[in-house]
Amino acid sequence: AEPRVHGVVANTMYDRRFARPSGPFPDLSPASLYALTIADLWNLNTQGDAVIIGQGTTARATIPMAGHGGCLVSAQSTIMAMFDGAFGGWVTNDECYRLPSYVANDKVARLWQAGETWLGHEIHDSSTLLRTGRFITYQVDALVSMIEQEQVGKDEVPDLILANFKTLDYIGHRWGPDSDELAEALRDLDRELGRVIGALESAAGDNSFVTIIVSDHGTPGEPEEPEHARYYITDIIEAIHDRFDPTERRVILFYGDPADNQFFVDRSRLENLGFNLESVA
Repeated sequence: AEPRVHGVVANTMYDRRFARPSGPFPDLSPASLYALTIADLWNLNTQGDAVIIGQGTTARATIPMAGHGGCLVSAQSTIMAMFDGAFGGWVTNDECYRLPSYVANDKVARLWQAGETWLGHEIHDSSTLLRTGRFITYQVDALVSMIEQEQVGKDEVPDLILANFKTLDYIGHRWGPDSDELAEALRDLDRELGRVIGALESAAGDNSFVTIIVSDHGTPGEPEEPEHARYYITDIIEAIHDRFDPTERRVILFYGDPADNQFFVDRSRLENLGFNLESVA
């Protein structure tokens, strides 16, 4: 489904009901997800017999992978494991999902000591560990444990395992696409994905599973002409207000980095000013 149908239009959205920004899944609830996901469809189709695992480091990625779980009528709870940097481990929403105790009890602090570094960068806490290859190992430790202990591939019902490895995204944003840090993390991910595939081979047997690897986006290298590299959202907002609301400049409700460089329009005010969304477009 398109974003206008499934309801998740950005990492951070503007909640018009309460006139404030909000993440798409407050309190790790899938209530804002209006469409069925592949996990939901498979959950219903197999009457809950399939093992379904969704694992990631952000709610916006992990919850859509795990689906609505037990909060969907006639469906069963799925496994949803989301890493919480402040907590230093895996968390879930017990109303809709389940999290095995052996995963919940595995804290990331076991991977580092105070003062340790990764490629010269000090690891201050579990959140900064996310920007290192060590976290990929920690994530795969949990994923392999679930594959082994949740009886994946042990019956005739195909299981569904979905994982989001966001460490590369964090590193790419922090140090750039041509950095030594990203190259090192790619090597780490390649090695750790080999562990995942090995676990699947042991669980289901050779040629008994399908592995699909995708990327949600790429990134260009350093621009040859930096002054012509991008448009800035603030300039666009200024132009919209100059054209449609030059006096009070209130027709844009929410925009900028917090809104993932999207902007949310006060449609009622725009119409009162004699315009519509097509006018802005």
